[in-house]
Amino acid sequence: MTLIASISNFSYPVIIGDLLTSSSEFNKDFKLPTFLQGIEKYLPENSSSYPTKLIQKTYIIKNNLVVAIAGNYLKNKYFIESITNFFKEKECKESSLVEFINEYDESEFIDTAYLFLFYEKKQQGFLMNFMTTGDYWNTHKSNLFGDIYAAGSGSSDFITESKRYNNLIGFGEINSENRAMSASLSLISGLLATESFSLETIKKHWGAGFELISFNEKKQSFYKMNELTYIIWKGRINNKTKDIDLQPFLVLGYKYFENILQINSYNNNKYERFGVLPINLNKDDVDINIFPEKVEFYNNLILNTFIIDLPNGETTTPSVICSKGNSNIGAVFINMKDDGQLEVGISKTVTTELLRQINEQNNA
Repeated sequence: MTLIASISNFSYPVIIGDLLTSSSEFNKDFKLPTFLQGIEKYLPENSSSYPTKLIQKTYIIKNNLVVAIAGNYLKNKYFIESITNFFKEKECKESSLVEFINEYDESEFIDTAYLFLFYEKKQQGFLMNFMTTGDYWNTHKSNLFGDIYAAGSGSSDFITESKRYNNLIGFGEINSENRAMSASLSLISGLLATESFSLETIKKHWGAGFELISFNEKKQSFYKMNELTYIIWKGRINNKTKDIDLQPFLVLGYKYFENILQINSYNNNKYERFGVLPINLNKDDVDINIFPEKVEFYNNLILNTFIIDLPNGETTTPSVICSKGNSNIGAVFINMKDDGQLEVGISKTVTTELLRQINEQNNA
């Protein structure tokens, strides 16, 4: 099962796909980027489906066409091969996309769900449009995210999670595009935090990491968000000093090498590397020389979710995104030392502003 979703973001759309693939056979060697210890004992008893591997579920077919896949593995593989071949020499317009869908064998849409996002140049500018197949969609209108479409075993929980975000807890330069991207990334960071502590997504056969595709208006092209680092912090408000005591619990570094996603995971003093392939690529096809020898994390865009225990016994989970060059709002930095130790730092400016907003929220 799976989770694929689109967030309209009020003209700054994002396509989201999880990475988990399940099967009826249990893979005892399977590990999660968010949870490096064995997961067998945490899964529901008498489960008929088990996490088995990680696979990409979002694809840029043309610079103006994105698809996301869910459902039957073999049908999804055939679908990606079919739509890639169809548009290899053909321009993507609404008419040609409708042509592809109409000509596609209807039986292949059973036990699957497909999401299409494309743009087309019109006299009035660029038209951005969503299309879906299958009857498995949940929808929601959000004041923060706009229109949300989601399919798969995680669709209901994904929408429920989105409802927690009425406003962004964060700071820095804010414009419409930054706000849209920050909202989407904060939502994903929060889901990763929940998974790393409770495995709630995995128990329902979705999660294990997420890809995000957005649109570059200047280049008029879709792109996969790259060189992201997620940090999940565990902390508490110190009763004596009233400051926040923080400790990084999970660090995930996402980067694409050619069309393969590499995830570097630091979890509870353990390191692990994961390679996430497109569905139409086999492990034997991969040239391992494209990957760096050293484990890397990235400082360009760091997405922080804080799990903070409050003095009243409640827990708050704010998110803060720090991008390279935003020195006016402080910084979070990551450095892999030569001896293999990971350094993670956070400036006083960030923690002070974070504490101010938590106090403001609790006093509201």
